[in-house]
This record gives sequence, structure tokens and C-alpha cells, in this order.
Amino acid sequence: MGARRCDPSGPPDIDDDRDGCNTRQEVVKAEAVVAPVQGANCALTGGEWYSPYDDRLFDGPRGLDIDHLVSVPATI
Repeated sequence: MGARRCDPSGPPDIDDDRDGCNTRQEVVKAEAVVAPVQGANCALTGGEWYSPYDDRLFDGPRGLDIDHLVSVPATI
């Protein structure tokens, strides 16, 4: 069984709660230390995120990489 990943060049990921935001956008919103503004089609602007891996803050969601901290098989 392979992992299902969000592919930015392919179709959007799942929108479980039907709020217009895919899985990546939901994670980006949840991990913000300063919440982004959510526009039409879940376009996110502003916001701030902290990276404990390199001890720095990121402004805006564009430069963020979302990845698993726990392997998918471990969650099953």
C-alpha cells in the first residue's frame, strides 16, 4: 500500500470538510502561529509559521513544505 501525497501539478487533494481547502491548505492553516487570511477557493495570504528544524519564521504560505512527521503505515 503506497502513501497518497498531494501533487501540486495534479488534481487537488481531498477536501474532507468541504470548506474549499485541500489537505495541504488545512495543514498550513492549522500549523500557523499567526493565522493567514482565507480568501476565495481557500487562497491563503499572510500568516506566519515557525520551523523548529532551523529555528526561523516564515512569512506567507508559499515557501512552506508540508511533509509527514510520522510515516503513513505507522498511523494505520
